[in-house]
Amino acid sequence: MSSLASTFTKRTQSIDIIFDSYKTLYNIYSEMMKTANVNKNNLAAFEKCGTTVEQTQEDISTKLHTQAFILLTGSFEAFLNDIFEDLIQENFLSICKSSGINYSIVDLQRILEQNEDKEFVSLELANLTIKQIHGIKNKKEKVNFQNTQTTAEILKSYFDIELDTKSEYMRRIHKYWQMRHAIVHTNARVDERYVANVEAVGLKSEKIGFVVTITKTTYDKVKEDFSLLLNHIEDQLNKLNLLFDGVDMVDCTNDGVEDSSE
Repeated sequence: MSSLASTFTKRTQSIDIIFDSYKTLYNIYSEMMKTANVNKNNLAAFEKCGTTVEQTQEDISTKLHTQAFILLTGSFEAFLNDIFEDLIQENFLSICKSSGINYSIVDLQRILEQNEDKEFVSLELANLTIKQIHGIKNKKEKVNFQNTQTTAEILKSYFDIELDTKSEYMRRIHKYWQMRHAIVHTNARVDERYVANVEAVGLKSEKIGFVVTITKTTYDKVKEDFSLLLNHIEDQLNKLNLLFDGVDMVDCTNDGVEDSSE
């Protein structure tokens, strides 16, 4: 079985396509400058084009990495949810949480009447549990992987998985969710909510009105920190002897998820 981090990397590799078109355009220009046999007037125009490309390269790069960041964070939330559902399906009898999930007698009767096989019944109950969990209306009790504290509480309450929310990478991940919220909902500008949420974990926040940007350095750090969290979760699964066949590698870069990063 592939590691969680490598599986996530494979599931999100299509995001890099975002950068291909700009790289192609820039490479075409560069090669043409090397081989072009043009007169002085055309050469001047060509060099002016080159100056424009150089000046806007950083701006374009930031915009592309910002789009990639939105896709990456959305995909990471979906991936954590897939891990959670897989754990429920494979470890139903090991679930620790005993409150907040309600079943109807009719549903339980249907499952028990269909088959006496323990594994079948366990899987059916697990799927019913997942349906109940995602149907929770109370925002405070709703499963939410856009918040590091809530993620830690969910994994702890269901499977006794420990996450250190005070670790450096977890605090950075907490900030990434605030950055994503700002980009999606406040035109990338820092507001009071952003400042309060970032400072709540002991990190220094940008000032109100600051425009959040995603550089290549930031984007690469996000991927690195996500991998650190996935590696830690995998270590916890092994430590607790939890069954886990692993989630598939289907691309999960659709960012059509509701934002709840507060």
